[in-house]
Amino acid sequence: MAILLRSQPFHKGRVVLTAIMTLIVISVIYFSELPLLNPKHPLRAHLDAIRWLIHPHVVFATIAFITGPFQFSSYLRKTNLKLHRVLGKLYVISIYLSVLFVFAILFHQMPLLPYAVRLTYATLFEAICWVITVTLGWISARRRHIQVHQLWIARSYAITTTFFMTRLLNPISAYANLSADDFAYIVFGITGMAFFVPDIMLQWKAFFGSRKIKTT
Repeated sequence: MAILLRSQPFHKGRVVLTAIMTLIVISVIYFSELPLLNPKHPLRAHLDAIRWLIHPHVVFATIAFITGPFQFSSYLRKTNLKLHRVLGKLYVISIYLSVLFVFAILFHQMPLLPYAVRLTYATLFEAICWVITVTLGWISARRRHIQVHQLWIARSYAITTTFFMTRLLNPISAYANLSADDFAYIVFGITGMAFFVPDIMLQWKAFFGSRKIKTT
């Protein structure tokens, strides 16, 4: 069972984590996404052909990325439960809608399947895990199992960040030039890590904190 982080409006660990995540996002946008705006980029024609699917997917995924962290704020939950629940519903719905567009993109790219079969399966695996984790988080919240809810929402949010995590090393040319099949293994691996890294973070003090001393 996960151990909840202490209720503090400005938890030091969360500030550090937010700062790190912000730097990762800036790095990925600069090194991976901005180059796609170049008309001569080899992927530009393909992306333009399915932009009517990619743009909504990105919008809903961005909403999930922004609203997700508020689900871990015990301060918000205690001071404004209504807002906490509204943001939670927005988080869940945005993931469902984002995944629908993932499925649409994969269906649209079926003719390319023979050339990127592993990456297609990896993306499908990631999308299914995303739906499962957020659904279990929502169900546990409805049943008032708050600790279980926080654990599954943490797992779902870890998957929400996989877009950035899988592209974190793109400034390294050898990594940026991985084949589609090789990149698929990265997607599989980081998605799999989403099922245990949040557990470690939520139970950090149990693993690495000071040992409790028995008193008699």
